[in-house]
Amino acid sequence: MALNFDKHFKIDFGKKNDDYFLKQSIMIGNHLIDILAEKKWNLVLAKGDDFFVTSDNPVILIRPPEIPQFMGTGFQNGIVAIPISPKHCLWITNGKEPSFTAAMKPEGVKSVNRHLMFFANTFLYGHTISQTIQDDFDKTKSGGGQKIIVS
Repeated sequence: MALNFDKHFKIDFGKKNDDYFLKQSIMIGNHLIDILAEKKWNLVLAKGDDFFVTSDNPVILIRPPEIPQFMGTGFQNGIVAIPISPKHCLWITNGKEPSFTAAMKPEGVKSVNRHLMFFANTFLYGHTISQTIQDDFDKTKSGGGQKIIVS
């Protein structure tokens, strides 16, 4: 049903609804559905004792290695990572390879967790207490992912 959204659902903004930002969010969401539907959906597994954490902002955009640092990264050209359990993470890419399930190396799990910490608003969630994760999160500057500097 989600892939054929228009056939199954109707969005009515209502005549009395003047919430501009809600309307914009819904309209952007309609575009994101098409972008995400074209991507390759993969499942990666944390190996051994490593595990994924999540936060109050659980969708992570990661710059692929082939995208230069000066270019912006968004849903269109970035990797979308969504930890869904301590051992599983959705890994949504633009790659031409078929969808896969694979084990992620410890460095990759740490990278996903650090990206997630950077964009967390306030809270980090895990299935167990980990001093290493706590120390990494404490080093993350609050709001760093949302800060805009204009000079």
